[in-house]
Amino acid sequence: MHRAAALLEAAGHNLQAAHPELERVTIAGDLRRGCELVADLSLVAEAPGLADGPTMLSSVGEVKVHLADRSHYGTTLLLATGSKKHIDELGALARHKGFSLDRQGLSRGSTVIAGRTEEGIYKALGLAFIEPELREGGNEIERAMKGDLPRLVTDRDLRGILHAHTDLSDGVDTLETMAQAT
Repeated sequence: MHRAAALLEAAGHNLQAAHPELERVTIAGDLRRGCELVADLSLVAEAPGLADGPTMLSSVGEVKVHLADRSHYGTTLLLATGSKKHIDELGALARHKGFSLDRQGLSRGSTVIAGRTEEGIYKALGLAFIEPELREGGNEIERAMKGDLPRLVTDRDLRGILHAHTDLSDGVDTLETMAQAT
């Protein structure tokens, strides 16, 4: 997971350096969901003035780069982050409520209801926001409908180092560097 994070962070910095017109670049896919094994290396970038709607650049090495304008950014991030099962279940809920959910956003007929933010899409579907780490296609949509989603542990909740690896195994820093970290 840490190697995937380093790769995607570097790819994001390189993408923004090569294309300064990009407004923001966000890590998506398996890493954003916090998956232990990361197979889907994805970035979502906001590209102002994207004429033909959201698109995916041909993969750069192992990394998929999804481009979207501001009005489609949330939809693109949602679709690039959620597991297939989560997205399928979200689409089924949308259809049940008379909407469609695709790369253009959450729509009723030809009118896009939500797409700028992930929060807006969940809200328009009558759901509490589902954190990326929960988007696996378990019972998270049912729990969001009931307002019963768990509170996730964040970095602010942690005190101290719980587990660490040095460069002598599969870590990236020396023991000395880790000992001096604050």
